[in-house]
Amino acid sequence: MGDPWWDGFFDRRYTDEWAAAGAFDATAQEVAGVLALVGGAGGLRILDVPCGFGRHAGLLHAAGHEVTGLDLSADQLAIAAERNPGPSYVRGDMRRPPPGPYDVVLNLFSSIGYVDDDVEDLAAIRAWHEVLVPDGVLVIETNHRDRLAKIAEDGAEHPIGTTGGVEFGHVDWVTGRAHRTVRFVDGTERHFDVRMYTATELVGMVREAGFAEVEVFGGLEGGPLSPDTRLVIRARRR
Repeated sequence: MGDPWWDGFFDRRYTDEWAAAGAFDATAQEVAGVLALVGGAGGLRILDVPCGFGRHAGLLHAAGHEVTGLDLSADQLAIAAERNPGPSYVRGDMRRPPPGPYDVVLNLFSSIGYVDDDVEDLAAIRAWHEVLVPDGVLVIETNHRDRLAKIAEDGAEHPIGTTGGVEFGHVDWVTGRAHRTVRFVDGTERHFDVRMYTATELVGMVREAGFAEVEVFGGLEGGPLSPDTRLVIRARRR
C-alpha cells in the first residue's frame, strides 16, 4: 500500500509554495473569527489539531491563550518552532491527542477527511470530545461536498496563486473523495486524497461523538452556510 500521502506532502516546500500563493494571508482574520466563536477573552487552554506550522497557534498564544499544537509532520513542527514560537508543539496523530484538558479544540483549514474512512474521522472527533472540559468548544473549519460540486471540474488546471504551479484532479462522487495532484513549476508532482463530507454527514458525526449544541456557519466570521461558502461547525461537550 505504501506510505499515506500526507507523510511527505506537508514539508517546507508545501509551506513556502502555499504562502507564496497567498493561502495563509487571512490568518489574523481567521484567528479573530475563532476567538469570536469561542468567546475567548484570554487564558483559554486550546488544542490546535493539526497545527501545521503554527500560524493560528502562534497568534492565539500571543493573544494570551495556553496553546498546544499537535501535528504528525516533523517538518511542519520544526517550522512552527522557528516562525511561531510560544505554543507547546507535540508530534502525534490527531486521533490520539494529548490528554489536556482543553477549553477549546480547533480543526481548521480543511484538515479532516485524510484517513481511509469515516470511522477513523469519527474516532478523531470522539478523541477531541474526550479531552475537552464540560461545556468545552470544538470548532471545525473545512470545505464541504456541496461547495465542491459547484466548483469542481474534472481535469481542469487551477493555478496555485502566481507560483507557476497548478492543481488538478477529479472527484469520486460515490465515495466523496477528491483525488488531486499538485504540479510545481519545475514539473514535480505531489498527490493528495481527501474525503469531502456534506454538512449533514459531518454534523451527524459530531453529534455521534457526543457533542451538543451543534451550530453551523458559512465561515469563521459567522453567516449562513450555503453551497457558495465553506463550512464551520461549533459544538459543545455536554
